[in-house]
Amino acid sequence: MAAGKRGASRFLVSKRGDVTEALLFRILEALIAMLAVVAMFAFIDAYAANTVLEKMYFARDLAYLTDIVQASPYGIEVTYYNPSFAEVPLSTFEVTFVRNEVDIRGGEEEMEIYYPLAYSELFTTPLSAHLQNPGAITFSKTDTGLLITNPWEQGLDPRLLTCPPHEQDTELSTIDIVLDPAHGGADHGAENRAALLQQPPIELFESRQAFLIANGALSRLRPDVSSVSLTRGEDASPTLEERQAVVSPETDVFISIGTGSDPELLIGELRAYIPPEYALRDNNTRLACLLTNAILEAVPSLSRAAVIVSDDPLLDLPHPEGSDPKTLAVMLEIGNIQIPPAENPLSTDWDTIAGAVDAGFRRYYR
Repeated sequence: MAAGKRGASRFLVSKRGDVTEALLFRILEALIAMLAVVAMFAFIDAYAANTVLEKMYFARDLAYLTDIVQASPYGIEVTYYNPSFAEVPLSTFEVTFVRNEVDIRGGEEEMEIYYPLAYSELFTTPLSAHLQNPGAITFSKTDTGLLITNPWEQGLDPRLLTCPPHEQDTELSTIDIVLDPAHGGADHGAENRAALLQQPPIELFESRQAFLIANGALSRLRPDVSSVSLTRGEDASPTLEERQAVVSPETDVFISIGTGSDPELLIGELRAYIPPEYALRDNNTRLACLLTNAILEAVPSLSRAAVIVSDDPLLDLPHPEGSDPKTLAVMLEIGNIQIPPAENPLSTDWDTIAGAVDAGFRRYYR
């Protein structure tokens, strides 16, 4: 037994009492274990602060709820009230209904999570585009469409879209704009045939009203921008290629102006179509949203609005090969040409609409 004890003693110290190499290894192992524990707690802490899982939950939940309410054949109102997941409230994030999906941003990390919607419209009419830290979200389905709002925001016009945030420092005086009145010449576009049967007859054509609105906006913008032009004269009917040829690499904004024409739906509505290019998504969305709201504010008879991603070839503007598109593009479809002329803002308020288009530009370019 004594020999064994002396052997154990030699494992720890030399004959002179020095610490042996084996003990140093044990101390090193203990330090490594302590560092591993510290690293593990740091990882747990970082994971706890990470909200990607919560964003995924809310994006999916809101997308499903939007689709369910939109699919309802009857009027329905649902409030997503003060929701939370894993003790993280929805009000931690920014919620955006954009590009046929629900986007969730914010939290401790910059990662954006999205989930697709089943419907093709960017905003379901009329739908708030952006909700900043909502404590609740209300989905209201009526016969005129789906309204999505933050019920805790009081005093807002329910027709208006809540535009996504965007800082634009460009001066209006440096901007080149092209305005495109739809149709033209022998191509009248949509027509209100009932107006032609009145006494006296009234020519309420999409091509004419689009030109009046575009030309009215041009006259207001011309003194304050670098350049503004139309793709056609009052009686001209350019081809798609000829319209797009007016757009140069220096063009900042292209706005096409037309009207709605649903004979079965005598409701004044407003739609703004934007191209699907990801590079300009936020800027196109904000410009379309601001133009939409300016027109809605100016024309109370327009009852609903939407901003929609569209692959219409008119919005596929030419740009230098190998570079991202630079020109913002919005195609406006304003009102309904089929509404009786005396009640139709396209007939009575076209100059007001032209002023609203001008106002929407000025809101975007501060």
